[in-house]
Amino acid sequence: MGQNPFDPIQEDPNFDEKTLPVAQPEDDDEDELEKVEPVPEWLELFFDLAWTVTFSGLSGNTPIKGAMTVLSFIIFFVLAWWLWTAQFYVNDALHRFILLIQFLFFGALAAFTSGFDITVGFKAPEEDAGEQAQAEYVKRAFQAISIIFFLTRVILAMQYIRIIRMAKRRNLTSLYMILGSLLTSAVLFLGASFVTRANPDGHLNNALKIAMWGLAIGLEVTAYCLSTMPRGLLTKGSMPARLSTLTTVVIGEGLNGFIEPLTAAVKSVGFNGHVAGQVIISGLIIFLVFIIYFQSFRARLAPNEARQKFVVFAHLPIQLFIILLLEGLKSILNVLTLTNSTNHFIDLMLSSGAFDPADPKVVDAFKKVGIDLGELNKQVDLLVGAVTPEVFDFDAPGVAQIVTLEVFKKTERFLRDTAAGLEALGKSFGAIDGPSADKIHDYINSFQPNNLAVNDTATLIKLQIQAILTNTTVSADANGLPNMQKLIDDTTNDKLAPASWVAPVAGGLLIAFALIMIVNGLARNRYAWWSMCARVLVGISLCLLGIINVSDKALGIWTENWLLPTIVIAYAVLYVVDYAIAVFQARALELSKQQFERLRAHADAQSRPVTDFRTDTGASSSSDRWKEPHPSTLPHLRA
Repeated sequence: MGQNPFDPIQEDPNFDEKTLPVAQPEDDDEDELEKVEPVPEWLELFFDLAWTVTFSGLSGNTPIKGAMTVLSFIIFFVLAWWLWTAQFYVNDALHRFILLIQFLFFGALAAFTSGFDITVGFKAPEEDAGEQAQAEYVKRAFQAISIIFFLTRVILAMQYIRIIRMAKRRNLTSLYMILGSLLTSAVLFLGASFVTRANPDGHLNNALKIAMWGLAIGLEVTAYCLSTMPRGLLTKGSMPARLSTLTTVVIGEGLNGFIEPLTAAVKSVGFNGHVAGQVIISGLIIFLVFIIYFQSFRARLAPNEARQKFVVFAHLPIQLFIILLLEGLKSILNVLTLTNSTNHFIDLMLSSGAFDPADPKVVDAFKKVGIDLGELNKQVDLLVGAVTPEVFDFDAPGVAQIVTLEVFKKTERFLRDTAAGLEALGKSFGAIDGPSADKIHDYINSFQPNNLAVNDTATLIKLQIQAILTNTTVSADANGLPNMQKLIDDTTNDKLAPASWVAPVAGGLLIAFALIMIVNGLARNRYAWWSMCARVLVGISLCLLGIINVSDKALGIWTENWLLPTIVIAYAVLYVVDYAIAVFQARALELSKQQFERLRAHADAQSRPVTDFRTDTGASSSSDRWKEPHPSTLPHLRA
């Protein structure tokens, strides 16, 4: 069931892990080594895939909209990420069983990802019944998260207690520190559950809950940073390789999430060359993220233990930025397709110059969004005309002849039909939910005398009268129709929100890549530093795009036409710069090697050894003398 992960050679009563060197087992001890196998890669991959269930559920069920949604996403991801990071196991039956329990915990955590909102409990209670039900679900999620983390901390503490018993005479200060942090963390998470349950709607209770979560994770992080694993472990974890694998899984899960918006884009009525181009650009961005990551991080151990720990922490912003970038790309692709489809739908409706329900082009436009116009108008005709033109004061000469009941009914029918088309489009892209769904439903189906469609009808007729009197034309958009325009804004604005932060996230990702290069150890030459600085400069440039203050109209135009191309151009330029730096580095090393060979030949001729040759590739210390280059010394060179 369980195996001792420690080297039996180091059972000397006088053993001191701080002064004695690490014992190297002799050949006779091979049987002991075989008793503690390294965890197989397939088992680690299974654990990583199980973890992705949590954030894939979060990204699939919680569309990223405003700043608070982003904050909620970050908090949940940090919790789930630390749950993956904090682990201690070897390849025995006991730890495989515990791995199964952890898998179940990941599944339980994923069950509470739908609409996760950290602001629930701080904002005023919702009046809408659907929103109230969602808020109650999130409150249960808060309690469930606290209980899940309490149980995982207890199980992990039990594993460390087992390790402490096996460590025997070794210095156990670090293990006791980690164990204490886990037990304290478990108490804090359990307390957070009770606090939330006592008063789910209390502002103080919810603030205390978040503070207790943060304190618990903070204690564990502090203990991890200050501790060292006991000497004599027969096997050590391969965290660099695992982090690379996990990042690949994260990118792969992000690609999997693109299937739905890609399918929606191809099926949409507004699919054209522009949308297809944006889809291709999104794919190029994901590809470049993958390439630049592996150019920035090599799955090798950092120079010392402290840096190895920082490598782990440096992957948190990398993976978080990757997920946010992919979610932002999905949202932008959705809103671009939705905008194109809406414009195309309205153009088809008005293709004959006026809305005519009998026009085959109009009927075809509604068929493309899944609506039978004939059946729709059978319902709408029962609703229009409940309010007559006399109710409104059309104060202009000849209005009585212009605004007849038939004109009023035709205009109202047009607006209700248009709203039905927008509703179908919005639902197909997941842009209509909650209160906005209720409003657009009322716009189409309400029979109240003062409903939204009737008021917009009166407004549109007034605009038409003014156009007749001034010999002008009425614009074929929703401007001037307050209720219709609000429906459109509610449908698109939330989806358009990522446009303001996708570029900074793309820039932050490049800066995180630069950070991982520094932490993991740069090669001792100027070329590696050039590559790192290039990431910082391009990253800062993209971040600056997020602070430019533009109007909503300008932001919409920028999003539709230039946002994604700007990001892919920046990433492509960085890739080209990296490649050029690698070429220069390879040439410099080759020239240095040739120069060394010439000097060695000259020294042989003079019977003098070459003892102090230094390369001209930027090295400056006496330890940087020439030696045969190994592929790992060319961090950015590709065949």
